Amino acid sequence: MSNSNYIEMNIISKEEALQLSETLKNEGGIPSNGRVLLAVPTEKFNKTSSGIILSPLLSENNEGVAKKARVVQLGPLPKEVGLDYPTLEVGSIISYGIYGGKEVFPFLPNHDYSDKYKFYVLALTEIIYIQ
Repeated sequence: MSNSNYIEMNIISKEEALQLSETLKNEGGIPSNGRVLLAVPTEKFNKTSSGIILSPLLSENNEGVAKKARVVQLGPLPKEVGLDYPTLEVGSIISYGIYGGKEVFPFLPNHDYSDKYKFYVLALTEIIYIQ
């Protein structure tokens, strides 16, 4: 299968997600039951396999394409959730619908991530795919 028609998404690394998770655990809060916290870089770009950078307007408003982000925190999860989402963990890349999630602004007195990330809380039911 040819890789000539893929789009490279701007997603934080797993290591970055683990560091953010530690910072949030020590200084911030956690998502409520059955929710995850996602970190999305504020610098948005999507690039095609040939290196063409797509406009953020083009990529964000494409209603047929799911959004992707990396999980940085998990709220308390009921035991039965583990059966439905066995691979969900900090660092997982998830796909969710274009209108999924709510933007939140964690209070982190010793860190200012406002210019680097946007944070979204997403209900487990909004997750379409886990990588």
